[in-house]
Amino acid sequence: MNQENIFKNRVFIKLEGEIEDINDLKRTLTSKEWEIVEMENIHYLTSQLIDNLVDKTEIKKLSWPFLALLNGGASIANHLHKQVTTNSYIRYDEQGLKNIVISLEPFEFRLPLKTNNYEIPSNDKNQSLVETWVEKAQRHDNIKDILFFFKEVSWINLYKIYEIIRDDVGDEVQLFKDFPNHKSNIKKFTNIANNRNAIGEKARHGSKKNAAPSYKLSIEEAHSIVRNLFEEWANTKE
Repeated sequence: MNQENIFKNRVFIKLEGEIEDINDLKRTLTSKEWEIVEMENIHYLTSQLIDNLVDKTEIKKLSWPFLALLNGGASIANHLHKQVTTNSYIRYDEQGLKNIVISLEPFEFRLPLKTNNYEIPSNDKNQSLVETWVEKAQRHDNIKDILFFFKEVSWINLYKIYEIIRDDVGDEVQLFKDFPNHKSNIKKFTNIANNRNAIGEKARHGSKKNAAPSYKLSIEEAHSIVRNLFEEWANTKE
């Protein structure tokens, strides 16, 4: 098959990032509508959904949020995942000729906002779960928002994830009624996340009035605590 037949009227979103992080996305991606391909040692995100779009704003509107979901899913499974970005795409015309389009705008996503076991899960063991979360995000805005915040692991983003889950069920009292096994660890997480004396400038609050808790919690442990709550909560969504 010649190049014209393969690339005629196709759009390829160029991916920017380390190869291990792009591979994270490949493992997360199960959508039949999107795929990641490699051409001349460069990786691209592509889909027939964007092939017929002419306006680059419309291409971004479809591709960038989906890439955010992939990054979020990858970060849930692997807290060391670094965000894969994009700032350009390639379009092949009706003759199969390549045209490079550069976006001058910054890469930024906007999605609609409506026990003491701290095991960090491995990618392989949880891959089917990650696929499920990304698929559910297409139907549930709260899951979509959570994947958005998971794409960059920080104390503040983890707290936002906790708040989304809490508000979804009603309030903190209801949260611990619905998910009682998480109460102890979530309390530890929120106490640390809010305390500047515990984690410095990374804390949600600026006040130093409250002493740091007697225990310590790493960002990796916090990620695992919030992720475990998210997993059980997400299982309640169809």
